[in-house]
Amino acid sequence: MINKIYLFFKNLIDGLNPYKYKSIDLFNLGLYGKALGINTYINGGDATVIIDGFTSVSCEGMEIVTEYIVGPYTIKVCFDQKNNEYIYVAELFPKPPKSLMNDIESKIGLILNMIPNDKIINDHDLMDIISRVLDIDHDYIEVALYLIKQILGYGKLQVLLDDVNVEDISITGSGPIWVRLSSSVISDPDVDMVKTNILLTLPEIISLQQYIANRSGYYVSQSNPIIDIQMPIKDGGHRVHIVSSTVAGSRPEIAIRKKIRRKILIKDLIECKTINNAIDRYFINIIRNNGSILIAGPPGSGKTTLLKAILYTYIPYNWKVVIIEDTPEIDPPENSSWVRYNTYELGRLNIDQFTLAKAALRASVSRVIVIGETRGSEAQVLAQALNMGMVALTTFHGGSTNEVVTRLRSPPINLAQDQIANIWAVATMGFKNVDGSRRRVLERIDEISYVDGRIKIHKIYRYEDDYDIDPDSLINRSIRLRNKDITY
Repeated sequence: MINKIYLFFKNLIDGLNPYKYKSIDLFNLGLYGKALGINTYINGGDATVIIDGFTSVSCEGMEIVTEYIVGPYTIKVCFDQKNNEYIYVAELFPKPPKSLMNDIESKIGLILNMIPNDKIINDHDLMDIISRVLDIDHDYIEVALYLIKQILGYGKLQVLLDDVNVEDISITGSGPIWVRLSSSVISDPDVDMVKTNILLTLPEIISLQQYIANRSGYYVSQSNPIIDIQMPIKDGGHRVHIVSSTVAGSRPEIAIRKKIRRKILIKDLIECKTINNAIDRYFINIIRNNGSILIAGPPGSGKTTLLKAILYTYIPYNWKVVIIEDTPEIDPPENSSWVRYNTYELGRLNIDQFTLAKAALRASVSRVIVIGETRGSEAQVLAQALNMGMVALTTFHGGSTNEVVTRLRSPPINLAQDQIANIWAVATMGFKNVDGSRRRVLERIDEISYVDGRIKIHKIYRYEDDYDIDPDSLINRSIRLRNKDITY
């Protein structure tokens, strides 16, 4: 039986199914399955709830902003003019009868047991087994297949994880799940999170927290109530922040920042008007002259996206690159000489970014060091790398260059002014209304210099004034590049 379940899991994980729903794990047949399995999908007695634990909200009488398909789900994003809010509605189509849900619950073991030990099956084979075991109408076979994968995956979250238009998922206590949708779906600059018709109870959230943590090799407890982890790569590698009821009381939190599946390049940021061609040329000149870039901005402003675009666009795969992160977000390209170090903590063992940064300097890295987020003592090693003439890239929480400099000089970082001046450019990300929608943009670029014992900040670019600037004019503003007298 275990071998057959393993083969079923391996089939999905290896990507043979056309929907690419790969979130499968044996743990779901235990504690998590009891909390988020079939029984929670049938909520008889509550007139406002239908199967799947989704509310019976419909878009009737509302403006349908967009409509698309995710597996067997029809997704509608509606605007409710009465309450002045957007609503994300996911509905199974065709809607399965409750009897099908009961059959799946009682016969899922039989379905798994019918998978041959010596055969790797695809979705077509699996649907044939489902059809024979459940004896259901052909119209419901694909729905049943998805529901089985959903139950063995992340339950009610699965459709949101599979929806490429969902960028972030937010769960804060019992009630509806909230999502942040891509600007191509909702262009309203005043909208942040959108309420869904997907409901979670408090016990479901607590169980889901533990399930996600265990699946990622961690645990949630009274002694470990706040964790930041990455989902397994086969599940998307999304970044997850969990705060248990030990700290959050009756509103335990799960925040999922979804990982973009394809590599974002600078040309993509130009197309969506995050940056322009002049900044493209400016950045490549900094990298080719062994300069450093610190990318600042508030949470969710696109700091890591810009960092990855710079890496994947400008840095050759044969350069020795070391990437240091708390939560893995920057994937080294296949067949490259890049390496990624991640922090690790288990009991008294604590391998922090400072330890990893020191290790990086011993790893023959001579061209590029990347620190996913600078916030503590690892900045000292970053400063050392800058002194060695290496390309250094990092992100930093801060709303302006002045704020960045102040924080770099203050505890726990405590960099000297001349060390800070080794940073060539501070690129500040933010949000602007672009073409009627709220977009992430590069708001400002400043260069830092050290003159007469003082830090000086020189404005190079400001979005409102310089978005249409030509590349030569922007390059000519750069004190760093003028001093180098080399441009590309």
